[in-house]
Amino acid sequence: MRNEWIGPGICHNSAMNTNEKGPGHGHLHKSVISCGSLVIGIPLLILIGIVGLWAMGGLLIVADRLQQADAIVVLSGGDDERIKYAARLYQNGYGRYLVLTETGISYPGNPMPATARAINLAVDQGVPEELILTPEVVVKSTADEAQTVRKTAEASDFSKLIVVTDPYHTFRTRLIFRWIFRESGIKVMVHPVSGHWYDSLTWFLSPEGWKTTLSEYVKTIGFIIGFR
Repeated sequence: MRNEWIGPGICHNSAMNTNEKGPGHGHLHKSVISCGSLVIGIPLLILIGIVGLWAMGGLLIVADRLQQADAIVVLSGGDDERIKYAARLYQNGYGRYLVLTETGISYPGNPMPATARAINLAVDQGVPEELILTPEVVVKSTADEAQTVRKTAEASDFSKLIVVTDPYHTFRTRLIFRWIFRESGIKVMVHPVSGHWYDSLTWFLSPEGWKTTLSEYVKTIGFIIGFR
């Protein structure tokens, strides 16, 4: 007796028709059910897995509702898109100043410090250089940036800030900035760069997406449990 696959959810027994009663009828019925379960179960598991991956990416991305602010803060790292997006927000009247953090690093093959290069790019995008604030403190982490930005905001009497960063970095950024800015009276709005390569629906299709997502989760958990 042999079961043959003949279509979605159907198994055919070469020695016995399913309408025939006989000693093997119960076994055949179970085989049909098993084949049907596989046809339904495997796609369902795949769908659940994909939805889970979408959720993993989606949890990392937050976007606070934008309001006019005193300054637009561009976190260091990433590519030119952070500066360009912040400049667009400036041009649209969302902030009076741009704040750039100092990392003390240079890009490979370019002797110009990263912050100086960022200033030049912002000016090219239409932001007056005299309205670009660059704290001299060198930062090494997002928490360092938040502390430096808070000092700058308090010294400048700012009450509202927009913080621009990459989409995958927004959840951790908001978590850190809200912790650092607690009891400051300064409102912080975190917003992701638009048109970025990182998308909650497709991040898992590339090695870079996996590396970035897993790294963010590790860093976020590390901050929550106290590694700051």
